[in-house]
Amino acid sequence: MSSKTTEILEILAAEPRIVKTPQGDITVHELTWVEMLGFVEKLSASASQFIEQGENGLVLNLGKLADIVSKSGELISDLVRMSTRLHHDKVAALSPRAALALANVALEVNATPELFAAGNAVAARFAQVLRPGTSSAA
Repeated sequence: MSSKTTEILEILAAEPRIVKTPQGDITVHELTWVEMLGFVEKLSASASQFIEQGENGLVLNLGKLADIVSKSGELISDLVRMSTRLHHDKVAALSPRAALALANVALEVNATPELFAAGNAVAARFAQVLRPGTSSAA
Protein backbone atom coordinates (compact mmCIF):
# COMPACT_ATOMS: atom_id res chain seq x y z
CA MET A 1 0.00 0.00 0.00
CA SER A 2 1.40 3.39 -0.91
CA SER A 3 1.38 6.24 1.54
CA LYS A 4 0.42 9.66 0.32
CA THR A 5 1.49 12.92 1.84
CA THR A 6 -0.02 16.30 1.32
CA GLU A 7 2.28 19.21 0.67
CA ILE A 8 1.09 22.56 1.92
CA LEU A 9 2.38 25.59 0.05
CA GLU A 10 2.36 28.96 1.73
CA ILE A 11 1.97 31.81 -0.73
CA LEU A 12 2.91 35.18 0.66
CA ALA A 13 1.81 38.39 -0.97
CA ALA A 14 4.36 41.15 -1.36
CA GLU A 15 3.93 43.93 1.14
CA PRO A 16 2.84 47.22 -0.43
CA ARG A 17 5.49 49.95 -0.28
CA ILE A 18 4.91 53.66 0.19
CA VAL A 19 6.94 56.11 -1.89
CA LYS A 20 7.05 59.77 -0.85
CA THR A 21 6.81 62.01 -3.91
CA PRO A 22 6.21 65.75 -4.41
CA GLN A 23 2.64 64.73 -5.33
CA GLY A 24 2.23 62.98 -1.96
CA ASP A 25 2.63 59.46 -0.64
CA ILE A 26 1.94 56.79 -3.28
CA THR A 27 1.47 53.12 -2.45
CA VAL A 28 3.06 50.53 -4.75
CA HIS A 29 1.28 47.16 -4.82
CA GLU A 30 2.00 43.74 -6.19
CA LEU A 31 0.43 43.34 -9.64
CA THR A 32 -2.52 41.03 -10.07
CA TRP A 33 -2.05 37.84 -12.06
CA VAL A 34 -3.76 39.31 -15.13
CA GLU A 35 -1.75 42.54 -14.88
CA MET A 36 1.51 40.58 -14.58
CA LEU A 37 0.65 38.42 -17.59
CA GLY A 38 -0.12 41.49 -19.69
CA PHE A 39 3.05 43.26 -18.57
CA VAL A 40 5.27 40.23 -19.25
CA GLU A 41 3.66 39.80 -22.67
CA LYS A 42 4.42 43.44 -23.60
CA LEU A 43 7.91 43.18 -22.15
CA SER A 44 8.63 39.99 -24.11
CA ALA A 45 7.33 41.49 -27.35
CA SER A 46 9.42 44.61 -26.83
CA ALA A 47 12.59 42.76 -25.82
CA SER A 48 12.40 40.33 -28.72
CA GLN A 49 12.86 43.28 -31.11
CA PHE A 50 16.25 44.13 -29.58
CA ILE A 51 17.70 40.79 -28.48
CA GLU A 52 19.47 38.61 -30.97
CA GLN A 53 21.21 35.27 -30.85
CA GLY A 54 24.98 35.78 -30.67
CA GLU A 55 27.85 33.30 -30.71
CA ASN A 56 27.84 33.00 -26.91
CA GLY A 57 24.12 33.43 -26.23
CA LEU A 58 21.65 36.27 -26.40
CA VAL A 59 22.95 39.78 -27.03
CA LEU A 60 21.37 43.22 -27.02
CA ASN A 61 21.53 45.01 -30.38
CA LEU A 62 22.95 48.37 -29.29
CA GLY A 63 22.28 49.78 -32.75
CA LYS A 64 18.63 49.85 -31.74
CA LEU A 65 19.27 51.66 -28.43
CA ALA A 66 17.16 54.69 -29.40
CA ASP A 67 14.21 52.38 -30.16
CA ILE A 68 14.66 50.60 -26.82
CA VAL A 69 14.55 53.88 -24.91
CA SER A 70 11.60 55.29 -26.86
CA LYS A 71 9.54 52.12 -26.46
CA SER A 72 10.35 51.59 -22.78
CA GLY A 73 8.34 54.64 -21.74
CA GLU A 74 5.02 52.91 -22.32
CA LEU A 75 6.18 49.82 -20.42
CA ILE A 76 7.37 51.91 -17.47
CA SER A 77 4.16 53.94 -17.45
CA ASP A 78 2.08 50.75 -17.54
CA LEU A 79 4.07 49.26 -14.69
CA VAL A 80 3.70 52.42 -12.58
CA ARG A 81 -0.01 52.76 -13.37
CA MET A 82 -0.85 49.15 -12.57
CA SER A 83 1.28 48.89 -9.44
CA THR A 84 0.10 52.20 -7.97
CA ARG A 85 -3.54 51.98 -9.12
CA LEU A 86 -3.21 55.61 -10.28
CA HIS A 87 -5.24 56.87 -13.23
CA HIS A 88 -3.31 57.30 -16.48
CA ASP A 89 -3.53 61.12 -16.22
CA LYS A 90 -1.97 61.10 -12.73
CA VAL A 91 0.88 58.89 -13.91
CA ALA A 92 1.45 61.20 -16.90
CA ALA A 93 1.64 64.19 -14.54
CA LEU A 94 4.36 62.66 -12.34
CA SER A 95 7.81 64.21 -12.39
CA PRO A 96 10.47 62.07 -14.09
CA ARG A 97 12.15 61.44 -10.73
CA ALA A 98 8.89 60.35 -9.11
CA ALA A 99 7.94 58.11 -12.03
CA LEU A 100 11.36 56.42 -12.07
CA ALA A 101 11.36 56.01 -8.28
CA LEU A 102 7.90 54.40 -8.48
CA ALA A 103 9.02 52.16 -11.36
CA ASN A 104 12.06 51.06 -9.37
CA VAL A 105 9.96 50.17 -6.32
CA ALA A 106 7.37 48.46 -8.56
CA LEU A 107 10.14 46.25 -9.93
CA GLU A 108 11.38 45.52 -6.39
CA VAL A 109 7.87 44.48 -5.34
CA ASN A 110 6.98 42.55 -8.49
CA ALA A 111 10.20 41.20 -10.03
CA THR A 112 11.41 39.11 -7.11
CA PRO A 113 13.76 36.14 -7.26
CA GLU A 114 10.91 34.00 -5.89
CA LEU A 115 8.66 35.06 -8.76
CA PHE A 116 11.32 34.20 -11.35
CA ALA A 117 12.00 30.86 -9.62
CA ALA A 118 8.29 30.03 -9.72
CA GLY A 119 8.09 31.06 -13.38
CA ASN A 120 11.13 28.93 -14.24
CA ALA A 121 9.63 25.97 -12.37
CA VAL A 122 6.38 26.26 -14.32
CA ALA A 123 8.27 26.61 -17.61
CA ALA A 124 10.33 23.51 -16.79
CA ARG A 125 7.17 21.58 -15.91
CA PHE A 126 5.55 22.62 -19.21
CA ALA A 127 8.67 21.56 -21.10
CA GLN A 128 8.53 18.19 -19.33
CA VAL A 129 4.82 17.73 -20.02
CA LEU A 130 5.14 18.70 -23.67
CA ARG A 131 8.06 16.36 -24.33
CA PRO A 132 6.71 13.27 -26.11
CA GLY A 133 6.93 10.07 -24.13
CA THR A 134 7.43 11.65 -20.71
CA SER A 135 5.24 11.83 -17.67
CA SER A 136 4.63 14.92 -15.52
CA ALA A 137 4.42 12.82 -12.35
CA ALA A 138 7.29 13.50 -10.01
